[in-house]
Amino acid sequence: MSFVPPKRIAYLTESFTMGGVERSTTLLLRHLNRTLYDPILICSDLPSIDLMVDEVKALGVPVIRTPLLASGRSCLSLFQIFSLVWLFKQHQLDILHIQILGGTGGRLAALAGRLAGIPVIIKTVRGAIRERLSWPVRRVLRLLDRGVWCYTTASESNRQLQIENVDRLPEKVKTIYNAIDLTPYLTAMDVEEARLQLALPQHGPIIGTIARLEPQKGIEYFLDMAQRVYAHLPEAHFFIVGEGEYRASYEEIARSHGMQSYVTFAGYRSDIARCLAAMDVFVLASRFEPFGLVLAEAMASQRPIVATHVGGIPEVLEDGVSGTLVPPEDGKALAAAVLSYLAQPQLASRHAQAGQARAKRRFSIERLMFDMEALYAEAYAATQKRPSAAYKVAGKVFSKRP
Repeated sequence: MSFVPPKRIAYLTESFTMGGVERSTTLLLRHLNRTLYDPILICSDLPSIDLMVDEVKALGVPVIRTPLLASGRSCLSLFQIFSLVWLFKQHQLDILHIQILGGTGGRLAALAGRLAGIPVIIKTVRGAIRERLSWPVRRVLRLLDRGVWCYTTASESNRQLQIENVDRLPEKVKTIYNAIDLTPYLTAMDVEEARLQLALPQHGPIIGTIARLEPQKGIEYFLDMAQRVYAHLPEAHFFIVGEGEYRASYEEIARSHGMQSYVTFAGYRSDIARCLAAMDVFVLASRFEPFGLVLAEAMASQRPIVATHVGGIPEVLEDGVSGTLVPPEDGKALAAAVLSYLAQPQLASRHAQAGQARAKRRFSIERLMFDMEALYAEAYAATQKRPSAAYKVAGKVFSKRP
């Protein structure tokens, strides 16, 4: 039997800070079957994502950093498009898998990938478009994304938003639920030790969240909840893990309400399992959420969860079974649900156990990689049978390397 070399696949992000997109991309690279696929990461040169880059390099995956993908600098100029075309051609890519946070990102990369003649271009949409785009914008996006073989989303809710608000063709949008490496979350961790290492109080309940510090995540409602819970339980402490451009604003809210003594802003941390182990209740106060990767982590860690009933969250968490869902932008409802768990430890334990069982069934990395690699194989086989016109033309136009 003749040797079939692994297909060259590039994961490309327009990352600007550490969050779910970056963690999901690193997870894919960590568990990709290297006998079938030879990966590289293409990302921005912003120092705010150095942690992701270091993790990927530690996996032995080459990383290409370029200012062409930095947030705020990426536009549809001819210089940038053709610079990416040459970059893609240099690496002789078989598959380009673009990871985007917003519903319309990656336009520059998708167009350049098409011009470079990459056989398979896939976009994973990890963010959401909540309002229908104007007709001209929808038409332009469809034209620019014409070479994309398919889109994937992490929930059926976000799939429907892509179809309705961006005019994606239904047959080109597939739902592949997010996943986590369950191992660190299923491993028992000493709560007292976790709190000690995180400089948290040893006594009293700790209610926490892990999120990028931006308006989407509803941190102000988490803080509102904290005030209300603290008024009932002065021994409670609140733990906010995450980084983002709005951190200073949220810290100012906490200071202005005299919350410094019972609210800790921990910044970005990679030891998510330890952070969750220190919490008695996990809260996600998002205004909208296509999936909420951290919910799967909290479920696997067997923590009772209070989250908002938005986007894909009800697909992740079963209300009244593996957690409690409340309306968005409602600190009072968040507080009531948290206090209910703290007052009823048996209910909290029952929901936490159900959540862990659900995480094992639905959100394992083995399931994700099976689905994703099957998609790669299907897409590559289909494009080899009938190469696109753009692929044929690009092979001639860009046959010479700079």
